[in-house]
Amino acid sequence: MLVAWLEGKRSAWPLGFATFFLLFGLAHLVFPGNVVALWAALMLTAAIGIVSKLKYRHLGFNFLAGDICHLAASSFRTVLADHARMAIPALAGMIAILALIVVLALTFAEPAMPLPQRLALFGATAIVYLCVFWVSGGLKRFRFHHLTDDRVHLSAFVASWFGAGPSRLPGFVDIDPDPLPLLPPVPAKTVGV
Repeated sequence: MLVAWLEGKRSAWPLGFATFFLLFGLAHLVFPGNVVALWAALMLTAAIGIVSKLKYRHLGFNFLAGDICHLAASSFRTVLADHARMAIPALAGMIAILALIVVLALTFAEPAMPLPQRLALFGATAIVYLCVFWVSGGLKRFRFHHLTDDRVHLSAFVASWFGAGPSRLPGFVDIDPDPLPLLPPVPAKTVGV
């Protein structure tokens, strides 16, 4: 239900579920138990979805991998000052989710899956994800309108790690392919020197 809600349209569900399974395989590399890895993947999916929905609600764009690069390059203090209504609840939610994952890992005592099996599971989920990603259109699928709609939050975030969407570098997005002409140069004003 969470993946279907984050992806929106039914046509995006296959890639969304493949993305969730990829996150499960990734979480299983860190947490050797099945139950804790599943809960960690659910929490990671919820965290990505919450941040993406908040970013979309306040800024009109989905959460992408480039946003993490921009946050790392800029000051978190300015982000908190400028977007406190969005950033403080998101950070509180992420801290609560991480704390819940740690509590789950300490609470559930289950047999650990050996590392070679976890690596094989991650490899299988990565292959399934890449096949579904390729069949669904690959990088060309994530055009500008997909990143500005209130859908494909989970799959757009993970696909942006593979190069989908705008680049990491900030750029100006214009609505017209032809740029507007520049104004003619104006001579500098001089003070009676």
